[in-house]
Amino acid sequence: RLLHDRFSMIDGEGKISTKADELAWIAINDWDPEGFTYSIERLDIFDNGTAIVSGVGEATAFRYRSSNVLVNEDGRWQAIASHVSGFETKP
Repeated sequence: RLLHDRFSMIDGEGKISTKADELAWIAINDWDPEGFTYSIERLDIFDNGTAIVSGVGEATAFRYRSSNVLVNEDGRWQAIASHVSGFETKP
């Protein structure tokens, strides 16, 4: 429900994935982001029902930056576009 049906993500290598791609990955992979936090560095909410959220995601094993565009439809915020870059695996 968090992802809009038209959601797409661009990763640090320029690859694009859709909502269906993300859900398929989750269905076959265990993902335990131990100690995960997301620090918001930018949050802008616009009168036209869009928002931009960007910041740093960090867990015990990795760190990355992301920017996300959300839309508000029928009173519900959903991510419609994301970009992740600077993904680093921690030693």
